[in-house]
Amino acid sequence: MYKKLLLRCAAVALLCILALSIALMHISQQTHAASSLKSGSLNVITSTVTTVASSTLVYWTTARMKAARSADKLLVKEAIHPPEPFTNSGTPALLDPVLPETEAGQATTTSGGQRQAQASSVPSPYTFPYSTIGKVFFTDPQTNTDYVCSGTAIASSNGNTIDTAGHCVANGGKNYFYTHWAFCAQYYNGCNTRYLWAARKLLTHSNWYQRAWLTYDYGEAVVNANASGNVISAVGGAGVAYNQPYQQHYTALGYPQIAPYDGTQLEECQSDLYQRDQPNPDGASTLSITCDMTGGSSGGGWLISEQGKFGYLNGHNDYKYSNDEAHMYSPYYGNDWYSVYRTAQSA
Repeated sequence: MYKKLLLRCAAVALLCILALSIALMHISQQTHAASSLKSGSLNVITSTVTTVASSTLVYWTTARMKAARSADKLLVKEAIHPPEPFTNSGTPALLDPVLPETEAGQATTTSGGQRQAQASSVPSPYTFPYSTIGKVFFTDPQTNTDYVCSGTAIASSNGNTIDTAGHCVANGGKNYFYTHWAFCAQYYNGCNTRYLWAARKLLTHSNWYQRAWLTYDYGEAVVNANASGNVISAVGGAGVAYNQPYQQHYTALGYPQIAPYDGTQLEECQSDLYQRDQPNPDGASTLSITCDMTGGSSGGGWLISEQGKFGYLNGHNDYKYSNDEAHMYSPYYGNDWYSVYRTAQSA
C-alpha cells in the first residue's frame, strides 16, 4: 500500500504531513540551542530560543501573515502495517481545563457534536474552549521560508504551553528546529496582536526529531508572556486527556487553508474513531477520524468530553493518505506524548 502525506515544511522528509502556507520573505537568522533530555526511557529534544520575543513579534506583520501561500508537496511512500497495531498500556489520566480570566467561574460546555465529516466554520467570537485554538507561524532557517500550522493552548503549570504537531516545531529526520515561532490565538481574518505570543522553548520527541516517525509526531512550545499576560489567563487552556481509549467522539479544530478552505477562520469536524494505523515500526498506533480539513490545519487539537465537560485535548490533525483524503490521522496521546508535555512544564 502506498501513501501520500501532505509535506509540511518544504524539506520535511519521509512521510508527508498536512503542510502549511508560506510567505516568500527574507528572514533574519534566529538561533536555537538544542539539547537532548531524558524522561525515564522516553527521549525529549528541547530547543531554547535565544532571540528576544519582541523580534519575533515584530517579524510577524499582518502583511507577512496574509501573504502566506501553500507550498505543499506530495510524497508517495510504502506503508508499514504489522499484523496488529501496537497498543498503549499507560494509566488513563486527566488534567482539567483552565478558563480564561474573563470567563472564570463559568462551566465548560458539554460536547454537542453530531458527526460532521465536512469541516464547518466556528462562529466568531470564539468562546472557550474554541478560544484556545490558534495559528502557529514559523520559519525554516535552512530555506528562509515561512510556514503556518495550527495549535492549542493547554492547561499547564507555566501557563504558557502550546500543543501542536512535531512537524510544526522541528524538521523531522533533518535534526533542526524552526525559528520565528509564534502562536496567534483566536485568529479570525487576521491576528489580533494581543493574542500573539513568541516561543522561548520548543520541544519534540526524539523519534520525530531524528527519524520523522509519525507515531511520535508530538510538538510543544513554551511561549513568553506578552502584554496580555500568560496565554491561559487570556484565552484559557484546554484540558488534557492521555492514555485514554481510542474509541471517542472527537471535535477536530484547525485553520485549513488549501481549497476549499482559505485559512481565515477556525474550522471544526465532528467524528467518532474511524480506524487505527501503524505508519512506523514502533510506537502506539495512530488513529483516524473522518474529516476533510486540508493543509494549514496540522497541529490543531482534537477535543473530547470527560466527566460531563467538553474541552480535553486528546490528539491533533497530523497526516493523511493520498488515496484517502477523507480521513485525518493523529498520533496517540499516551505516555510518549506526556513525556514531551511534562518536560515543557519545567522549561
